[in-house]
Amino acid sequence: MNANANGTTLVGKSVISRAGEEIGRVREVKGGYFHVESPISAGYWLSTAYIVHAPPDVVWISLPHDAIHEHRLTAPGLEPSLVPDSGRASDLLISDDEALAQRELIERQLADQRGRQHG
Repeated sequence: MNANANGTTLVGKSVISRAGEEIGRVREVKGGYFHVESPISAGYWLSTAYIVHAPPDVVWISLPHDAIHEHRLTAPGLEPSLVPDSGRASDLLISDDEALAQRELIERQLADQRGRQHG
């Protein structure tokens, strides 16, 4: 796929950081990710979620230049629709209190097991 959700072609456009610095050009688009061909580093993938505006010649992203290394990928990621139960990610997170309760339970169980082994 060579277009974003609006049908605008991205391939070949310059990619511009939040501060207005050109970071490379879009070489390829796969699903919700685009490959940035950069003159200063090996190419990398970014999520199209970072695109804030894509006028005719450029793609503006929400990331500052110095934060791109934290978000770049070596390959396009999985589409959320392909990840089982991806819509329930918040259900998989537990609170600090729940984590502490689980830890205490596990420690009690381990103590019981140790007691049975030595008793």
